[in-house]
Amino acid sequence: MVNSIAAARALVMGEVLMRDLAARLAVFLQNQSGATGAEYALLLAVIGVGLAVGSTTLGAAITNAFDNISGCIIAGLTCTP
Repeated sequence: MVNSIAAARALVMGEVLMRDLAARLAVFLQNQSGATGAEYALLLAVIGVGLAVGSTTLGAAITNAFDNISGCIIAGLTCTP
């Protein structure tokens, strides 16, 4: 008798949980705020690509400057930046 009562309670709780899950899923699917998250992700991706390109260009310029300075030091010349 106790097992059948516990089983009935579990069944009722399962139905309640499924209805709650279905209601939450419906609200989630109707929610439009996810589009804002996707826009932010796209914006961050574009900024990331810009930073990568900028750092590569800046890195090359710094490497060239140090190469010129080291060449002047090795040759014993006065360098102008």
